[in-house]
Amino acid sequence: MLGAGYQLDAPDTPAPRDFALRRTQKVTNNEVTLLGSATILNSPESEVSAAEALEYRRGLTNYLDATLGYLHEGGGLTARRDGVTA
Repeated sequence: MLGAGYQLDAPDTPAPRDFALRRTQKVTNNEVTLLGSATILNSPESEVSAAEALEYRRGLTNYLDATLGYLHEGGGLTARRDGVTA
């Protein structure tokens, strides 16, 4: 996996910074996220069902975190998915 960043805070001078600011703390603390959405089955009836996910994220270093989660999609539909995400 590859990520990219974008500078959201204003630079000290009117031009882009030549370097990223150093982090002094871990990128994230211990975080728990609950997500909810809808799943639409690609069929002539286009059945709709709920989709839920639960994630736990922990900062390991100043620039690295780890995420573990559980995903549930399509309860009651022909195409149902349940599983662990990382």
